[in-house]
Amino acid sequence: ETQVVRISSLDSSWSLFRPEKMPVADGERLRVTGKIPGLRVSGGDRLQVASVSEDAMTVVVPGRAEPASLPVSDSPFMALKLENGWVETPGHSVSDSAKVFASVTQMAMDNATLNGLARSGRDVRLYSSLDETRTAEKLARHPSFTVVSEQIKARAGETLLETAISLQKAGIHTPAQQAIHLALPVLESKNLAFSMVDLLTEAKSFAAEGTSFTDLGGEINAQIKRGDLLYVDVAKGYGTGLLVSRASYEA
Repeated sequence: ETQVVRISSLDSSWSLFRPEKMPVADGERLRVTGKIPGLRVSGGDRLQVASVSEDAMTVVVPGRAEPASLPVSDSPFMALKLENGWVETPGHSVSDSAKVFASVTQMAMDNATLNGLARSGRDVRLYSSLDETRTAEKLARHPSFTVVSEQIKARAGETLLETAISLQKAGIHTPAQQAIHLALPVLESKNLAFSMVDLLTEAKSFAAEGTSFTDLGGEINAQIKRGDLLYVDVAKGYGTGLLVSRASYEA
């Protein structure tokens, strides 16, 4: 297929067409780069993939009630003129739930840019070429942003970043530790002392996929050795081998 176009009619809305296959998934955001037959959109508009089949793709156009089904073709005149739409200018989109990663130059880190980014999503991660001190000074003037290092120090209750990071790392639970951590309050709501079998069973209900009874048993034994779990004396009617958490024992 060919089409004759006057050179004088070519403007910034035209771009070189390079046919290629682009993998997409349901929910993916795409950006329009050229005219699409049967769909009233302009270059730069955003679409969201609703579903994909062998010969068609259904997309949702913001502001329109009904989704549109677009036939897939490799013809330069009928092919879909689209590209991945995850990258855009700062503040281009408005959302109350999106996670945004933004890279901002020193000159662009002003109130207008920061306000635009704050409207772009619920969680905005900002990367700057400025050093930490100057970045903190600029962000301190804006209520919607805080420096990550300051958040870490505040959560750890420390003034030195290295100490705060070490404390935060030490507080991270493995999957087995997390399962036991969640199981203990459930067991203690019934009785302060419990058997290892009961703890294993309850912890398994909280365990992440791939965490085995062996993993849980190993962690329970490790906590017994560390003194986080304590054996109690023989309890009448319950026998031996009951455990109690150190936190509850010392409370």
